[in-house]
Amino acid sequence: MIFIIMKQNGGLIWNDKNVGIIWPEIEGMKKEDYLTSEKDKNWPTLEELRRNRFI
Repeated sequence: MIFIIMKQNGGLIWNDKNVGIIWPEIEGMKKEDYLTSEKDKNWPTLEELRRNRFI
């Protein structure tokens, strides 16, 4: 999940359990291998965003 605000970008960690997205299984892959960039691994959780008053 990515949103863009005037030349800045932000997002939400892809596997945040509080969001409740059930990602499909990809045969032969572990879910932690689904990511394509280091940036994706470092997004905050929804709770972290709330705590820091970003949402």
